[in-house]
Amino acid sequence: MKKIIIFTNTDWHFYAHLLPIALTAKMQGYEVKVLTNISEFKDKIEQHGLQVIPISIKRGSINPFTDLLLLIKLISILNKEKPDILHNFTIKPIFYGSISAFLGNICSKKKGLPQIINTFVGMGLIFISSNFLLILVRSIIVRIISIIGYYKSMLFVVQNDDDLALLVKLAIAPKNLIVKQCSVGIETEKFPFLLEPLGSKIVVALVARMIIDKGIYEFIYAAKILKQKGINAEFWLVGEPDKDNKQSIAQSILEDYQNLGYIKYLGYQKNIEEIWKKAHIAVLPSYREGLSRSLLEAGAYGRAIITTDAPGGRELVQDQINGLLVKPQNTEDLARAMELLITMPLLRKHLGKKIRQDILEKYDCQLISEKMVNFYIN
Repeated sequence: MKKIIIFTNTDWHFYAHLLPIALTAKMQGYEVKVLTNISEFKDKIEQHGLQVIPISIKRGSINPFTDLLLLIKLISILNKEKPDILHNFTIKPIFYGSISAFLGNICSKKKGLPQIINTFVGMGLIFISSNFLLILVRSIIVRIISIIGYYKSMLFVVQNDDDLALLVKLAIAPKNLIVKQCSVGIETEKFPFLLEPLGSKIVVALVARMIIDKGIYEFIYAAKILKQKGINAEFWLVGEPDKDNKQSIAQSILEDYQNLGYIKYLGYQKNIEEIWKKAHIAVLPSYREGLSRSLLEAGAYGRAIITTDAPGGRELVQDQINGLLVKPQNTEDLARAMELLITMPLLRKHLGKKIRQDILEKYDCQLISEKMVNFYIN
């Protein structure tokens, strides 16, 4: 029986996004183990017959001492487990997972690295920032991974055409080893079509982590513009700050904007279906995405979508066909699109039905999981 280790930064990320892939692989005869930070999701994962290997890995943190300890721990785990396939998700596991597999192979003198699959779920600041320090870090990451790839071919999986073009440009690997395949899907049968709520007041909702590059401030200021115009609508922010992300927006700041009357801040909500039962429009003015699960869920419920003409957004939405695209970091453009859907119910309902149809056809998690598991087979 071949062994797969799936390495990601949090057990929450695995449970929310990767569990169907692991279960599909398990059904096809693979032994699957999960290497990740642990929290309350560990027990939920293990209930599916998957072993969780705990490891301490901090997102968004660059600390030479703790990262060295992480590397040593990873080498020890991989040498003990001897996986046939190591599947890394997100940037830090990709970097340290690839290095530890390579160094562990040298230290143990065993023959051959595991097959390595590196899946980017989004490119993150390191790959898109113009900050000098981050550019330096990026160049180091790309150089090290490309050197490892010289000894053992690695497959790189991205979520959209923009990310594919970026990795090809950076020459992180030969072009034929960089492929586009969505790794994010939803259990479409659990997302019934929801009729719009009755009432004259339209609700526009943004469901995401409360971080700057999700377009939170653009949403708030667009809401302010429409409130000042007398538009009869409510604007909801749903989600919590991300304490491990330097772009996180403090809850107190969000509550200040709520007190000014621009938005309603609902914080974390466990039952997102209840949000979409009460809301009419889904908005995510993100600067860059891999592919947004929150938009997939909103669209599957039949909610019209507004997102940005940016990587990830334009992968899901075709402007004026199954949603609306706006310019990234452009409050005025966002406000115009929001006003259009608030005031035009027939267009809103048409776009909601169209995006739902597209999501049901293309983004069912079982279909996506089978495509991902094909990488293990091939």
